[in-house]
Amino acid sequence: MARFLSPRFIGPVLIGMGCHYVGQFAASPENHSIFSSYTSKTTGTSLPPLVAFAAGTRLGNFLDWLARSAKPPNIALFGMINGHQQTQAVKVFAKLRMAEALEAHATGGDRRADVLDVASAVGADPEALRRLLRFLAASGLVDSDGDPSTTRFGNTPASRYLLKEAEGSLWGAAVLDDHFEGWLNLEASVTKGAGTVAFDDRFGMPIFDYYAKHPDTEQAFAHFMSGISMGPNAAIAASGYDFGANCRAIADVGGGHGSLLAEIVSAFPSLAGRATVVDLEGVVSTAPARDGVAFAAGDMFDPARLPQGGGVNCYALKVVLHDWSDEQAIKILVAVRAALRAAGVDPRRARLLLAEQVLRAGDPLGAAKAALD
Repeated sequence: MARFLSPRFIGPVLIGMGCHYVGQFAASPENHSIFSSYTSKTTGTSLPPLVAFAAGTRLGNFLDWLARSAKPPNIALFGMINGHQQTQAVKVFAKLRMAEALEAHATGGDRRADVLDVASAVGADPEALRRLLRFLAASGLVDSDGDPSTTRFGNTPASRYLLKEAEGSLWGAAVLDDHFEGWLNLEASVTKGAGTVAFDDRFGMPIFDYYAKHPDTEQAFAHFMSGISMGPNAAIAASGYDFGANCRAIADVGGGHGSLLAEIVSAFPSLAGRATVVDLEGVVSTAPARDGVAFAAGDMFDPARLPQGGGVNCYALKVVLHDWSDEQAIKILVAVRAALRAAGVDPRRARLLLAEQVLRAGDPLGAAKAALD
């Protein structure tokens, strides 16, 4: 049980775990148990049994509620108002690759590094950096002895997720300045309605058009999606859905660097060589090689730029539709249907596979899903 509740374990699998358990009982209840776990063949990510995950999540929510209830309301509110301070501090920590510097220069039994060594490694002013790390230590991101005069700091299980090459890394999420600027324009969406997207209003274009013009940001986003997807990908592969029996070939639209299809192909080897990721040119051109997975530049709104051959009868859209208005989401679905028809796929063999966050009352992951919405 201790392994299942460790930060290294819970971190990569928390977001999106719901689809594991919905699929587990809806798709093939006879093959799965609330007491069984699953380990990914591609990443080593482990999913706990349903009972362990449900109990751990609800316990965490209760402890969070208890901590909030123990604070005077004005203090709790002040923390929410100043949340941007932590956001920006974490962003600077990630951009300057401080997690790597703390690891490289850690010494002694406490595995902490002196701020002078870290400052030299990342090109920062030592005293300013010491104050930043002191703030992040007080916030729980980095480790110190708690003495305000200390000059030695170390990584924690949380800050190690800001190592760029770490399994399940959140480095890409931390450095996305443009997302933050979109949120700064939130009032535009709230006052003008759902037809106004805060990001689009701020930058004068939809976010994926913006990515096409800013490849560094596009790559940071792709890095983030690969890191955060490890748990959900394993959950989908373990959901009980028989990809091998239902899919002659499969296309993952908006599939980024192919981590989902790599997971599915690993669990269903018969799909090797019959799995294709469709995404923007700037994304697929930098994707790592994946055994049994091909990549194709395309456009989810244009049927002509979606796979129409090779026996593709399954289209997967994982955490895609929530990015768009209802009207645009319908256009995406119409394009997929048109691509299937153009390929002459028998409607009885066509499959549309959606993985999304579902909002429901009493959901222990409700806050994270509501933020995404």
